[in-house]
Amino acid sequence: MKIYGLRAERGKLKYYDEHIHYTLDGTPEYVWRKVLDEICNYNPELSIKTPLEFVTSKCKFKDLDNHTWLKTDFMLPVFSKDLLRKFLDLNMAEHKTYEVIIRDNKNQDLMNNNFVAFYLTESFDCVDWKKTPLREINGKEVFDFQIAQYRDDIDYPPIFKIKGMSISNSHFTSESFKNRYSDLGIGGIQFEKPVGK
Repeated sequence: MKIYGLRAERGKLKYYDEHIHYTLDGTPEYVWRKVLDEICNYNPELSIKTPLEFVTSKCKFKDLDNHTWLKTDFMLPVFSKDLLRKFLDLNMAEHKTYEVIIRDNKNQDLMNNNFVAFYLTESFDCVDWKKTPLREINGKEVFDFQIAQYRDDIDYPPIFKIKGMSISNSHFTSESFKNRYSDLGIGGIQFEKPVGK
């Protein structure tokens, strides 16, 4: 089974020139390192308060609703509510969502609340551990998701995190779901180079 990484769709600009930036408005205690640690440990509750407030950067405010997955430097993916509904119609893994408000950086009175921050609260055990070699790094055997063998005898959710990865910030989909995305009306997503066999 091949597995594809998922991210917000790239446009003409370089990836990091297209994102929206988060602000700390309404979340004065937000510490990204703490939240990243909570995400990597699959804490059921994250140390963030809602609504999360963002301001546009390179993405124009009037174009926000043309996107389904916004490029951000935030720790969680920011999905349109429409994309979330499409995922929820499928076999979605355990997750939480956080309310998001996006303001126009040129006119703070303009507000868009058509997006949510999405958090998978569990990882998906899809690795065939009997056939997956471990890679030796500094004398230790570690799991490498790029050379892993993935199971083809289970039903995959449309989006998941791989159980066994030390950094659990990346999102993936199976080859079978990748081929179904357009039929399901799921767009605005970039598929990364496949891993696994």
